[in-house]
Amino acid sequence: MALGNPSDDLPAYARFLLLFLAEAIVGVALYSLFTRTPVALQMLFFAAAAVVVRLAHYKHPNDKTIASILCGLTLGFAGFCGIVSRITQRVTTLEDVWARLMMVGFCLVAVLMVLDRRL
Repeated sequence: MALGNPSDDLPAYARFLLLFLAEAIVGVALYSLFTRTPVALQMLFFAAAAVVVRLAHYKHPNDKTIASILCGLTLGFAGFCGIVSRITQRVTTLEDVWARLMMVGFCLVAVLMVLDRRL
């Protein structure tokens, strides 16, 4: 009996929901981590995610996978959080909830881009 990928038998919407649920769990864990880490470490995470997103942007695959669709949605959410953070704060601080959500979103996009290339 050959062991295969257990998600091969699932329909596309079930795989999308499974990936969305996993992303939400990781997002909550990252947000709780970002509330407890110093600003310098948060910026290191954000810089690493920005490098991964920037490098993976130029090597985007031609076919759309479920991870790339979720990656686009997450990138849109992170951009929205960045805009709201900029509008609601006169002086942008990293203690802001919207700024933390933006950093979590970009970190999740970086993880999804890496997973999309490996799967």
